[in-house]
Amino acid sequence: MNQSATAHYRTWLLVGVLLGAVGLYTASSIQPRSLLAEWATEALLVFLAPKTCANDFAQVTNVIRLPAEMPELYESLVALKNGDFVVTAATRGELIRVSRDGSWNLLATLPVGKTDLTRFNGLLGGMVVGRDSAIYAAVNAIDAQWRGIWRVDRKGNSKLWSRFPEQATLNGMAMDSQGNLFVADSSLGLIWKVSPQGEAPVRWHESQLAGANRNVPLPTANGLKIHQNHVYLSNTWDQHILKIPVLETGESGREQLWDTGVAGDDFAIDEQGHLYLTTHPFNTVVRLQQSEACKLVADQHRSNLAGPTAAVFGERLEDRDILYVLNDGGFSRKVENGFPSIVALSIDP
Repeated sequence: MNQSATAHYRTWLLVGVLLGAVGLYTASSIQPRSLLAEWATEALLVFLAPKTCANDFAQVTNVIRLPAEMPELYESLVALKNGDFVVTAATRGELIRVSRDGSWNLLATLPVGKTDLTRFNGLLGGMVVGRDSAIYAAVNAIDAQWRGIWRVDRKGNSKLWSRFPEQATLNGMAMDSQGNLFVADSSLGLIWKVSPQGEAPVRWHESQLAGANRNVPLPTANGLKIHQNHVYLSNTWDQHILKIPVLETGESGREQLWDTGVAGDDFAIDEQGHLYLTTHPFNTVVRLQQSEACKLVADQHRSNLAGPTAAVFGERLEDRDILYVLNDGGFSRKVENGFPSIVALSIDP
């Protein structure tokens, strides 16, 4: 076998190993895990290991325990203006309202169906608070007639607001000041846009850097936020952060590869433009800024992180500099003594 053929063989051997690891990784999210699934998870994470960042740990000011009668993928988090939070229990289709003292009540249950993590089906994706104070939640329903964005009012009444194609996998979301909703698609590798009236979604931005036409078994387009008239998007599989301008016409402008080297999940952006990226199975939060070296602001051992999936800043004047980090407790990757929580971090402005 010549050198070219050998290199080709090794490349596809690596791909085969990784795909096998991915299959076992997704299967390992179903409890209990097998030892083989645990090994596969670790093998995959070696491939996706983030770049090294200097330590700059934030102070932990509070840890709010979440309901944990059974392992659950706590996936999305929003902060309310009265200081409460809403979190999603993704595989159960539940929106749960949580107070700072840890008390909670079930706000709504949406029709996700039976969860199939290997296809990212049967679970909730992202969530935002709308201009009308209602919650807009992404529902990746097994039944195609319920797949799309659901509106949930303050009393828990829910309805399908915008139906999406069956092949779409809805993840991170953000709403602009006009009420347009931007939605990351983790399977198709693109960003959808929905008008304030909840009309049919349109493809707003699609590119290779966002993950289009990749056909990979882990999320591409994942977290999504809007800051200063730009859409920021995390691509987990390719370890990218993209910055995409929103033009005056409402269309997407030329994308910029804003950062690379960290396989991130959801994130938050502060007023200075620093991006705080959760790394889910790596149990860290990383601060990114184009003109600065990356900083590690929280981890498992110093900050009680255990599967961080989402991050938001507070909505009240007194907690605008507090970063709240949602943790699934080690649902996808076992964390010793981990538990589902919201960890509050004090961020220096």
